[in-house]
Order: sequence, then structure tokens, then C-alpha cells
Amino acid sequence: MSRVLIEVCVDSAEGLAEAVAGGADRIELCAALDLGGLTPSVGLMQAAAQCPVPVLAMIRPRSGDFVFSPAEVAIMLADIAAARAAGLAGVVLGASLPDGRLDGVILGRLTKAASGLDLTLHRAFDLVPDLGVAIDLAVELGFRRILTSGQAATAAEGRAGLKRCFALAGGRIAIMPGSGVSAETVPALQGLPMTDLHGSCSVPGVAAPLGFGAPRRTSAARVRALKAAATGAMGDRMRSFLEIHDLASGETRLVLATNRLIEAPNWHPDGWLLVNGDGRLYRVPLDAPDLHPLDTGLAVRCNNDHGFSPDGRQIILSSHTDRGSEIFVMPAAGGTPRPVTQNAPSWWHGWSPDGARIVYAAARGGRGVDIWSRPVSGGEEQRLTFGEGHSDGPDYAPDGAWVYYNCDRTGHAQIWRMRPDGTGHEQLFSDSLVNWFPHPSPDGRHVLYLAYPQGTEGHPRDRDVALVLMDPDGGNRRTVAAFNGGQGSINVPCWAPDGGAFAFMRYATPETA
Repeated sequence: MSRVLIEVCVDSAEGLAEAVAGGADRIELCAALDLGGLTPSVGLMQAAAQCPVPVLAMIRPRSGDFVFSPAEVAIMLADIAAARAAGLAGVVLGASLPDGRLDGVILGRLTKAASGLDLTLHRAFDLVPDLGVAIDLAVELGFRRILTSGQAATAAEGRAGLKRCFALAGGRIAIMPGSGVSAETVPALQGLPMTDLHGSCSVPGVAAPLGFGAPRRTSAARVRALKAAATGAMGDRMRSFLEIHDLASGETRLVLATNRLIEAPNWHPDGWLLVNGDGRLYRVPLDAPDLHPLDTGLAVRCNNDHGFSPDGRQIILSSHTDRGSEIFVMPAAGGTPRPVTQNAPSWWHGWSPDGARIVYAAARGGRGVDIWSRPVSGGEEQRLTFGEGHSDGPDYAPDGAWVYYNCDRTGHAQIWRMRPDGTGHEQLFSDSLVNWFPHPSPDGRHVLYLAYPQGTEGHPRDRDVALVLMDPDGGNRRTVAAFNGGQGSINVPCWAPDGGAFAFMRYATPETA
């Protein structure tokens, strides 16, 4: 995806019209932008519902801090109901504890009231003492994006903080830079893996009589300038290269190149690959490579955690709902997805060789990400790791005897394995690299994983990474490919059915895009 979506905040009917005329992709609807944005009137909400682009209403009953009283929470709940009744696409929320942490209790009530609406977490996020904890909570509560300046006065000044947010988010939630964003400041954000930008696109207004002030007003020209700057800064940086590496020859061949962002190839027994992009799933035939969209029903926010059943007859996918990421299954040819998980957020990673169970990463009860398992046919989920660190990327050995995964319980992400019942955890080796997403080969001879440079946080995209092969016991490690990639390269099982090759995604660097 080479285009960045532009969100414009407005506080008047005139601002709405100017934002749309300038080509805004989404509107944040407010009152009193000079106070940082407050809840808009019901009349303005109703007018905004007629816009041809999605509109999200700010829910903020007063200026000042984000520590709200019970009376103010009651007002916010009523305002969410008003936004829903007006027909708006979503709401923008935030609430803090006195120490700056997100107020999970209040946000839980607000997001529950907003169920089914698009959700943005606003810049209350910039006050938090622990970015990782706040991002995990936002994901668990079902927010689609976080508006942030990287904890600085402006997004340009907060570039380092924004970079850390992208890394910690790891593609689970969009990070939307905002505050002081304009055509002039976008170059300072170049190189960040942005999908959304937020700005007011405003110019000084005309002074009113009797000292009533001169509020700024939205400018269609400023919206157009921001869109052009964002396009120029990003260009085709996210150009995607779908490649296959053959173990016997050691050669890598290009299957498909596209200007779109596509991710996470899986290999079907009938000779085609499955990838995701723009919230959808695509079939890529190896004999005539191209992107053929699959019907996924109402699952139109698919992420990069998907794959096939052991017999190849079903696709399992993870797609965002109002509760967060949930897991579904559907026929391999496409069709209506059936929910598998009862709780969210959940991200699929592995299917047992006998077809009976799946393993997945999940966050529960405000805690971090752990590994869970459950029967495909239904039943209770079983927790396999218990908060010893961030545990992710589980995948079964071909005989079902082990589940391989990555965990940072010893300081940074390393490769581990355990028995399918959650016993017998063992770290297979220790090095300075940050290692993610182990995938055993179908023939049982190898494990492939993704290695980030020392000090990397999370599993970000657009990094210098390596694909490393090792024996199942962690020995004989050797790098087989090095490239610009990361998030989206091998998040899920990517081996050919015979174990002789694997597919992966490489991405163009800013210098070559």
C-alpha cells in the first residue's frame, strides 16, 4: 500500500465541506479545536453523517485533562449513543488515571457502548508512562488506531517515540501520527511505516467583532497539499516482492512484484499461495502469478495471521471486529467465515497435524500476549504460557510433538518449544538477535525463523532482517536470506508441502522504492 490515508479534524460545517473538497479520507469531527477538540453538537453530527467519507466524533466533554468523573462518563456514554444514532462511522475516545496510565475501566465501558463503531484512541495515549502496556490495552479493547505525537509536542519532534510505537504495535493496531502535521512537516516523518496521518489542515480565520476571536478554519488547499506531500514522502516505498527460496539449489526466485502492501504467504498443496493486503485475502497461482481476491464474507479487515487446514480444504484467518482480532475458518475457495474463538483479541498461528486443534497468540484480561490452544470444533481454550514474557508465533512440528514459538522471557525474543499441553518449555539457543516466528518444515528436517538486529523492539516492518534455518533441536543455524522486511515476511506457515522450499515477502527499501 503506497497511499497514506489522510484524516482531517474539523469543528464546523464549513470545515466538513472543505475537508471533503480537499480529498480527506476520513474526518475527526469536533467542537472547539482551539481547545484540543471537544464533543460536537448533535446537529453537527447529523450533518456530518451525510459526508461521503467516514466520520468519527470526538467524545470529550470538556477541555483539560482526561481524568473523568462518573458524571462526565455518563455524559460520554450519552454522546456515544448520539453519534451512533446520527449514523456516524465511529468515535474517538480516551481516558486517563491520575498517573497518566490509560483508565482501562472507563475505556472498557466506553468501548462496550461503542461496540460495532470504528474506534480511535486519542492523545491521552501520549501521557502514558509505558507505551507497550498502553498499546496492548488498546488492542485488547478493540481500538483500530492510536492518534499520537510520539509523546512530544508535535509528531515531527516525536519521531523517535513514533518509531517505538510502530515497533511495539507490530501491525496489531494502526499508529496515526498527529499534532503539527502539515505538508511542510511530513518530510520529517519519512521512513516511518505510516498508513494514516492526522492534521487540521487549517489557516487563520477572520477576527470576529467584540473580541470573539479568530478561530482557524479548514482549508481544502491545505488538505490537498498534505495528501500530495504524504504521497511524495511515501512514494512506492512499500512495494512488495513475493519470493520463493529453494533449499536444494539455494536460489531465490521472484514470483510477484506489486506496488501494494501484501503480506504473509501460505503455500497450498494444489500449488498456489495465499497472501493478505488491504484487509482482504488473495490467491496467487504459481503458474500465472497475480492477485485474485477471495470472498471472505464480512471478514474485510483480515490481518497477516492466516493459513490452511492440514488437508488444505479450509482457510483459517484472523480479522478485526469491534472486539479486536478474532479467528475464523472458511472453505479454501472462499465463502462465509465461521468464528472459531470466543474471546478477543486472538491471532492464529498454527493448526495441529491431526486437524483437531489450533494454537494462537492472545491477550486476555488486560495482561500481555500469551499462547493459547483450543479445539477447532469448539470447546474451552487452554492457556499454554503464563505471562513470563511476550509469547508469540506458535507453530506445530509436523508430527505434533512440539509447539515452537518465540518469547522474550530471558530478555529479548528467542526461539522456544514446548509440548502441545504447555509443558516442557525449552529455549533452543541463545544469541543477541531478536528472533521471531519459527516454522517447522513439513518434512521435519528444519525450522525457519526471522531474525531482527540486536535491540529491535517488537516485530516491525521495514528492517534489515534475515531468514535463518536450524535443525529442530536448535543446532546448525545458518542464514539463507537477508533483505528489507520484518512484519509480513513470514508471520505464518510458509513452507511448500514437501518441505523443499518456502515463500516469503521482501519489501523495497526507501532508497530503492
